[in-house]
Amino acid sequence: MQKLGIGLGILIGVALAIWVWQPDPTVCERTLAYRIGEIDKRFGLSTVELRETVQQAEALWEAESGTNLFEYDPTARLTINLVFDARQHITIAKQHLASKLKLTEASHTQLTQSYDHWRSRYDAQIQTYETALSAYQERLRMYNEEADYWNKNGGAPKNEYERLESERATLSHIKQALDEERQSLQDVIDTMKSLQDQETRLVALYQRQAKTYQSLYGETTHFHKGEYNGSAITIYQFHDTADLTLVLAHELGHALGLRHVDDPQAVMHAFMGEQDITHLRLSRDDIAMLGAACKWHADG
Repeated sequence: MQKLGIGLGILIGVALAIWVWQPDPTVCERTLAYRIGEIDKRFGLSTVELRETVQQAEALWEAESGTNLFEYDPTARLTINLVFDARQHITIAKQHLASKLKLTEASHTQLTQSYDHWRSRYDAQIQTYETALSAYQERLRMYNEEADYWNKNGGAPKNEYERLESERATLSHIKQALDEERQSLQDVIDTMKSLQDQETRLVALYQRQAKTYQSLYGETTHFHKGEYNGSAITIYQFHDTADLTLVLAHELGHALGLRHVDDPQAVMHAFMGEQDITHLRLSRDDIAMLGAACKWHADG
């Protein structure tokens, strides 16, 4: 009986040793379930749209690891929330003012194009007018000389008189046409001056808007756009879907146990700003951090 007790003790000890030394699964060996929690309607984002964006964010990590790191589960403990506070209010106000600046810039561009059009028209029109005016003045001078000659010599013969009368009528029509052309030129000048006045006012408006924008948002302010507290990922601020994808990818990285890295272009950098959100991808530092968590170095 005593020998049996010793044998059982050894077997239990071996079993405990095996259990104690069983290594914990790495982040690449388990799936982290999440669900969608609170979404403030002021973000203008539906549950479906948020889920799609989360899937884009998680795909960054999953494509690199080659495993299904995340999975949507409506009963999961980990929740993803969108909470509206002063940070997003500032973002919206900034976007609104930036939009007004762009509209002012577009209006200025349109004014410049319109002014250039009228300027080109004026340059061509004034050249034609001055050429016609010079020809008219020369023709009028010759008419006056002939009329003075015949007046000083007792009057012109019938055929000359009729020719001079015809020339006088023609010159009268030419003068009328030149007067109308001169008025048309004045209208073009008035249009150009109006466009210049509008441009002056528009430039002043743009300068005021730019000054306001600079005073409110010129200095870089680092807000924490999101946070992970162990049981929830809460997003407070984003500019657009691409920016939201970056913020979610960052917080999902924390959910995997990853820390911040030094590379400012990395997803796991402490601040958002220098990452290429248009073509978002993991940096070398991100991959190295994930590799360490997955113990790729141990696997060879």
